[in-house]
Amino acid sequence: MQKQEMDDLLYQLLWSQLQSLGLCGEKQVVLTEQGEQQEIRPFYHRWLHESMRLLAQQKQVSFNCNRTDLKSSDNCTVGDTIQINSASLWQDWDRCKERWLHNAALKAQGVLV
Repeated sequence: MQKQEMDDLLYQLLWSQLQSLGLCGEKQVVLTEQGEQQEIRPFYHRWLHESMRLLAQQKQVSFNCNRTDLKSSDNCTVGDTIQINSASLWQDWDRCKERWLHNAALKAQGVLV
């Protein structure tokens, strides 16, 4: 139960961080164009692709790419473009973190984040 709670919050934090970079603020997004507009260096494109794939698994976005490299046709459909308040997410993280640090299975991940 705690693992799922941590994972859910991590996905929300990832989504808010992408939003804070200016990514995914529109319903239809071409990842490489968004990356170029926000001056994301090419060596982060694989990270961006994987981040969007993970968010698609969580139903935050739908993603039409089956490749591991980004191409100009890699589109995402963003389900909700409303900005997430990352400060409140980090408050939630800090509140839950104390409990997670007492769980041997979650401690390392909690400290890393």
